[in-house]
Amino acid sequence: QLIMPSWLGQGSLGIWLTRTALNKINHFLQSVEKGFMTLLFFSLLVTAALQIILRNFFDSGLLWGDDFIQAVVLWIGFVGATYASRNGSHINVDVISRFLPISIGQWVYRSIYLLTAVFCAVAAHFSWQFIQLEMEDGMIAFLNVPVWLTEIIIPLSFIVIALRYVLLMLNPAKAANHNVVGE
Repeated sequence: QLIMPSWLGQGSLGIWLTRTALNKINHFLQSVEKGFMTLLFFSLLVTAALQIILRNFFDSGLLWGDDFIQAVVLWIGFVGATYASRNGSHINVDVISRFLPISIGQWVYRSIYLLTAVFCAVAAHFSWQFIQLEMEDGMIAFLNVPVWLTEIIIPLSFIVIALRYVLLMLNPAKAANHNVVGE
């Protein structure tokens, strides 16, 4: 027999199954993020060190090195943002909900998480339009890598963040910063 969270009420099996599927997707994304962040940091470190050594000792350098480093910094920033959103452990200003009863505070958090998810979905939409313009432009960033490919992390990150805030909306108690009085 399935044990459902009490706040879902009776007859909410479909919502519970959807939430379970979303949690599995979220867990998979967390695993991918950790490995990918490690790879990004390592590639940034190696490329920057190689650039320094080549410039200081050989009066040379990688022609594509600086552009690659800029792209990797962009990716680290956006992957870091998705990582911070995994449990709501991002920077936030929370004054009012600390003084609310638990039941009202949870609905305040759910509303905030819903608005955040909607904002991120809208940002993903517009950043995707930006990527489409870059695709049409056909510019090359470095080593025959198109500029749009270096920027594709922007809409992808907003999609992942929106998904995570939908999960937090469904279960606000899982958020790291969920500090409602009385808990």
